[in-house]
Amino acid sequence: NCGNVRLAQPKDILFNLPPGSSKSMIVSVMFPAWVWLIKPSVKFITCSYSHSIAEYLSAKSLKVMTSMKYLEIVNITRTFLLTSTAVGNIKNSRNGFRFTTSTNGTITGIHADIIICDDINSPQSIYSDTAREEALRFVKEVLPTRKTNLKSSFTIYVQQRFHVNDVSGWLLDKPLMILKNNL
Repeated sequence: NCGNVRLAQPKDILFNLPPGSSKSMIVSVMFPAWVWLIKPSVKFITCSYSHSIAEYLSAKSLKVMTSMKYLEIVNITRTFLLTSTAVGNIKNSRNGFRFTTSTNGTITGIHADIIICDDINSPQSIYSDTAREEALRFVKEVLPTRKTNLKSSFTIYVQQRFHVNDVSGWLLDKPLMILKNNL
């Protein structure tokens, strides 16, 4: 079994895939850029265990959105203009944004339609009960309060498995429907 795609809550999705499978590139970098071509008013919160990793992925997404090819598509469709290119808080002219944070970062007052958690557990501190509990608290207590609409907003979790008690383990222990196995 090299991967799982699983519903975490109604509308939430969990991707467990091994390193090097392009999960971050597809979900954290390309997906927000693609969504904005269709619906630029979508608000994103993207997070990781490390703020620098979350910003690195945001910078890669910004690079896609400022590429000549992407800007040609935006110009043809006249969907939006980028109004802020700060890596931690990318904004567009249709009130869409991509706010970047970490499990120890700040998101008070920020609400999103889509939350992307990419590697919410740190591989360096996965054997620390405290670090695992902090990541789980962030997922269970903080993120649900950051959704713009509990019925339509959702969270995408992307990570490799590190420990039986990591965030993925908690999500997988819930009685949920498996969408697809063995990716």
